[in-house]
Amino acid sequence: MIVQACQADLAIGLYAWAHYLLPIVSSRSCNPQSRVKATERFEAIYPTLKEVTLAGSPGSKALKQVSEKIFSFAAKAAGESVSELSGEATNVFIWCLTQNVDCYKQWDKIYEDNLAASVSVLKKLSDDAELGTSFEYGKPKIPW
Repeated sequence: MIVQACQADLAIGLYAWAHYLLPIVSSRSCNPQSRVKATERFEAIYPTLKEVTLAGSPGSKALKQVSEKIFSFAAKAAGESVSELSGEATNVFIWCLTQNVDCYKQWDKIYEDNLAASVSVLKKLSDDAELGTSFEYGKPKIPW
């Protein structure tokens, strides 16, 4: 089903990934081996997931839905202690904010439970502002 959806419409396919596959990959387990396997699975699908996300039409209804769904996962991952994961999740978190204003409302509801993620996002935005960079579609750009 997901493969067929991806072929017909990338945004719908991405929504299906985010709705059905990410919960499986990001579920927490008491067993450390399961967590390592889940991390490996996520690392395997992430490049494709990110590529498909960035290929969508900015501002489209489907992409707004996708950004809302991905936002909660990015918020959890941005607060993780693994710097590579946290950094990438912070970028995705900010990308979601740029795609859908409703993500700000979501952030307002969850920030107290995700303080580490919020600090990471605010630090990234502050650092980018100090460097004179802007954030567009998950990639920092230097304005010149």
